[in-house]
Amino acid sequence: MAGSIEALHELIFNCHSSLRKLTVQKETALHLALKHGQLETVKALLRWMEELKMESLLSIKDLDGNTVLHLATSLRQYQIVKMLCSGFKVKRAAKLNARNNSGSTAFDLDESLRHPGEPVDVQNISNILHNAGSRRACDLKNPPNKQPKLAIHRRQRILH
Repeated sequence: MAGSIEALHELIFNCHSSLRKLTVQKETALHLALKHGQLETVKALLRWMEELKMESLLSIKDLDGNTVLHLATSLRQYQIVKMLCSGFKVKRAAKLNARNNSGSTAFDLDESLRHPGEPVDVQNISNILHNAGSRRACDLKNPPNKQPKLAIHRRQRILH
């Protein structure tokens, strides 16, 4: 494993833009590392993104609309959720209340997957998300890309 992390460091050091590459499923290297349980690789990629000021990559959504925070939550990766919910730049870039194609935030996913038999740290994912500012989709003001009907009617009246 140490050799693969060293190779990763060498690749990114010599080609920063490799962090921006997407698969046909619109997945970043971070999405892939998470999906395949490569936690040390995830940590290394997060450190590189912070070092290179590429935190905006954390908000990239795959074809299902899942950000890395959605994936970390659904895969019950407590350490990664904690990393994504700490630090102002990282928290802002991770877009804590982003919704996937099903309309779910990471907090919604945590609620749907939580069960009493989980280890205590995994059960604390909801506390981490909540304390960082993540909310249920139904608790957010407006659905994504939709304006309230009242605002639309006002605009139409003004235009006429």
